[in-house]
Amino acid sequence: MLERLLNIIAVDFESYYDKEFSLSKMATEAYIRDPRFEVIGVSVMFNDEAPVWFSGTREETRNWLLQYPWVESLMLAHNAHFDGAILNWHFGITPKGYLDTVSMANALHGINKSVSLKNLSEMYGIGEKGTEVLQALGMRRLDFDAAGLEAYGSYCMQDTWLCRTLFDIMSAGFPKAELKAIDLTVRMFTEPVLELDKPLLEQHLLDVREEQHNSLQRLAGALGVESESDVKTVLMSNQKFANLLQYLGVVPPTKISPTTGKEAYAFAKTDEEFTALLDHENLTVQAAVAARLGNKTTIEESRTQAFIGVASRGTFPFPLKYSGAAVTLRWSGFDYNVQNVGRKSVLRQAIKAPKGFKIVAADLSNIELRLGLWLACQDDKVQLIRDGRDLYMDVASVVFNKTYEEIEALGKKSMERTAGKVVSLASIYGTGATKLRDTLRLIGGLRVSQDESQRMTDVYRGTYTNVVDTWSQGKEVLDALYHKNTTTFLRPGVVEITREGIKKPSGMVLAYPDLQWTTDSDGKTGYTYEQKRKTRDRVYGSKCFQRCVQALARDIIRDHMLATDKKYRVVGTVHDEIICVVPEEEVREAEAFMLQVMRTAPSWCADLPLDAEVASGDNYAECK
Repeated sequence: MLERLLNIIAVDFESYYDKEFSLSKMATEAYIRDPRFEVIGVSVMFNDEAPVWFSGTREETRNWLLQYPWVESLMLAHNAHFDGAILNWHFGITPKGYLDTVSMANALHGINKSVSLKNLSEMYGIGEKGTEVLQALGMRRLDFDAAGLEAYGSYCMQDTWLCRTLFDIMSAGFPKAELKAIDLTVRMFTEPVLELDKPLLEQHLLDVREEQHNSLQRLAGALGVESESDVKTVLMSNQKFANLLQYLGVVPPTKISPTTGKEAYAFAKTDEEFTALLDHENLTVQAAVAARLGNKTTIEESRTQAFIGVASRGTFPFPLKYSGAAVTLRWSGFDYNVQNVGRKSVLRQAIKAPKGFKIVAADLSNIELRLGLWLACQDDKVQLIRDGRDLYMDVASVVFNKTYEEIEALGKKSMERTAGKVVSLASIYGTGATKLRDTLRLIGGLRVSQDESQRMTDVYRGTYTNVVDTWSQGKEVLDALYHKNTTTFLRPGVVEITREGIKKPSGMVLAYPDLQWTTDSDGKTGYTYEQKRKTRDRVYGSKCFQRCVQALARDIIRDHMLATDKKYRVVGTVHDEIICVVPEEEVREAEAFMLQVMRTAPSWCADLPLDAEVASGDNYAECK
């Protein structure tokens, strides 16, 4: 994407904002499409030329921008989702591609550090970002006098120069495939084609509100209180709230308390595992978590309201943050997070293809399990995959001491295969007997004794010995990272342990920021790292293995996205799924092509057996 024939046009738009109308108060799409939106001015830096500034009416600004060769150029910005959307939605200009220094900085420095233009400029020592934007609060373009507009222009041009300078520094050694992935991610947002079914969303909003009321009533009954207003008071008790989650089939999340150093319930608004329950498919769980947090609405309700807003303004920009997940650098959502929309949610049904097109979605089959076994050199089980055997049935046959054929005869929906699936997915990452017992009950609906769960755990570990070995290897990796040494890990030749972290085949590094060996108040020792600013999380051998698997699985789906996009427009991705919009007459061809792409492993794991499922429909819900 960075062929020398392409120009780089660095862009920075300055827009009207006030105390209520700003990106800190609104979603990016809502802000840019709002009638109050106004471009004050724009700075452009064409290749290595000095930045220039322009301020004028919308038509004047568009004409000024059209002097540049956009179709032969890559637009560069610090937050290309924002500036690229303005360029497309307000001025009808679409560049050849997009470059984004925010995305690059997240990948290079992790999500634990601020990647604002100010902080990055200070970090790299390239200059200072001005403060003129602070004085522009509440000012329309015509409110500026000549001197004020000139000062604002100088500020904007400095930002553009800083952005271009940051790109020149950070792009050195930055993998070309990752730059292409950034471009694809930005295009999902700035060049939207998906539509939303507004009438369906409006009816869903009524249904959600009714269900929320019913859920609070059920919670009141379950908690033994008379009114909905009493629910929140009762749920302030950590133990009662934990009991309620278990009653609803949810394992209460825990964390290491920074105060006591002991394990405690993670029920704060800053605890990601807890707030993720706001997206739970069970609306009663959503209502309980929302009540605990003091939210007036559930995520389903607020997200439905947001979708209705988008539907009233235009097409649906797919909001994805490149490299938004801690450690693994996987994609994450922002604003209205489609990544966490449940498979049974009506919101999926509301996402539809434009007239004359279909949505085609292909999903990698149990990629983490397949990749994890391959990385662990558990080659006997990898061969079973090649032979077409169902791994969940294979585990079930071992756990229940039956032949594979006996388990197969019971069918895919049998209790035995369900147990085999839970044991497979949990045990590969070191889950112990107690947690496995709870997971079997809460996810699989199976009740087993502690002794039986221990037996299952022992049987798995005695069979998947190479997987178990990766957990102790993971501990050695953490030791090496802590002491700034090197070691080996996983299948030879795949990853490299350097002083900076775990280097992947792409060249990107999986790192644990501020890795420390800590001792809690009970004398329990272990490694912790900065998971998010000012919060820490434990990491141990099996978790190190898990993060490597997830990070490398992310790289596989990246390659598949880029290969698919060469032929069919990729409009989104959710976890291990690629979503395309395809002309109706090409659906069957597209399905076959996407399956071929997703069954092809990258060169660094060429013998990894991959599989995928594909489906198509008028809306996203039909692509199951």
